[in-house]
Amino acid sequence: MGSMPDFVGRGLRARRALLATSVVTGGVLALANCSSDLGAPPLGGLGGNTGDATTDAPTQDAPSGRDAEPPPSGADAGGDAAMDATPDASSDAPMDATGDASTCDGGRTDCTGLCVNTQTDPNNCGACGIMCGTTLTTCVGGQCACPNNQTECSGVCVDTTTNQNNCGGCAHDCQGSPCSAGLCQTSQIAQANGTVADIAVDATTIYWTAQGPLGSVNKKAFSGGNATTMVPNLADPRGIAVDSLNVYWVDFGDGSVAYAPLLGGPSTVLVPGIDAGSPQPVDVAVDPTTAYYVDYGAGTVDSVPIGGGPVTVLASGQSHPQAIAVDATNVYWVDYGTTQAGSGSVHQITKAGGGNVVDLATGEDEPWDITVDATTVYWTDRGNPGTVKSVPIGGGNVTTLATNQGAPEGIAVDDKFVYWTSYDDNTVMKAPLQGGQPFTLASMQDNPAAIAVDAKSVYWVNQGNGTMLKVAK
Repeated sequence: MGSMPDFVGRGLRARRALLATSVVTGGVLALANCSSDLGAPPLGGLGGNTGDATTDAPTQDAPSGRDAEPPPSGADAGGDAAMDATPDASSDAPMDATGDASTCDGGRTDCTGLCVNTQTDPNNCGACGIMCGTTLTTCVGGQCACPNNQTECSGVCVDTTTNQNNCGGCAHDCQGSPCSAGLCQTSQIAQANGTVADIAVDATTIYWTAQGPLGSVNKKAFSGGNATTMVPNLADPRGIAVDSLNVYWVDFGDGSVAYAPLLGGPSTVLVPGIDAGSPQPVDVAVDPTTAYYVDYGAGTVDSVPIGGGPVTVLASGQSHPQAIAVDATNVYWVDYGTTQAGSGSVHQITKAGGGNVVDLATGEDEPWDITVDATTVYWTDRGNPGTVKSVPIGGGNVTTLATNQGAPEGIAVDDKFVYWTSYDDNTVMKAPLQGGQPFTLASMQDNPAAIAVDAKSVYWVNQGNGTMLKVAK
């Protein structure tokens, strides 16, 4: 083809410019107006060639009559189909990028047009529309939670490091004592003169034996006042027990077993003492009719009626029986053993005697104290490492409830926990009966030894300074 006339080139450029304008305005009407402005196309149908918006330069005239062809379907309603799609696509894109849930970045979720993190947003916690309330005000891990590391206890957010009613955990009540660093603070209830061998408690009072020559049996009310010496001038009293009427003790120095009324009065000797010899009772337990005790020197487990009568030897041939406990049917004790490691043991026998001794555990290093509940026997072992253990009544698998304790000594139990003192660690501890992480009830003590519990508190004696203290369970 030869060179195109200049007027034709100008006409094509003008039509292209107007056609581009028609794409923006999106209508055939704009294109028709363009045609009327330009006038009729030259003979030969230039309109068909120049009307293509994608054509940069003419190549061949369209066949005669192409300008008369009908527009594509729908062009009279909304213009070119491709032109219709373009404005929709361009207007949707900004909305998809900022509001659509599928495009919220960083794992966020679209909640009513806002991208939020449902793991941390208190107004959309866990899912859109779930609002944390006035108590659980923060959202942690998609769950409404207490603020500032507080803990929810019975619907209230508290700081368990300082809250007296929830100290160290929910429902751990300090019973009026301060709570510091998650521990109920201890309170001293008595000061002994001399070394305390053992303690016992009832609903109102703590009782103890002060061992050694010129030893004594003593008491002090929880409500205050001065300590009272119930029985003075004993040879060397050791184990102690209490019931609703009397306090009982054994005397290691003269071998006697005796009791005295709680309200005061002369003592009654159940087993007479001797001037010198092997009987060396060290611990005692009672039921409504009988006192039971272990004799460290004689190697026996014995019983004597509280109303008076002969001593019954329930078990003999023991090495060094150390501590005793009873329930409705049986008597239980730990045998410290000899100086040989692993010679200690734990046993039971029926109260009536005459039956076989049941070996509950053998191979213990230094078993020291024992207690029992309805199903299980518990004891401490001062060996290295020190342990707290349990075994079913009648025998079975031995369970270690705590290990790496520093010379655990006294032990007590209630319906949920076992409690013990660690003499070398200077701590008072507890652990769930079924096993679990031990919890420190008191630290920085002074060689804590004997221990007792009641419904609310734990009591112990610090042998290092003779103080008797309590702490909320």
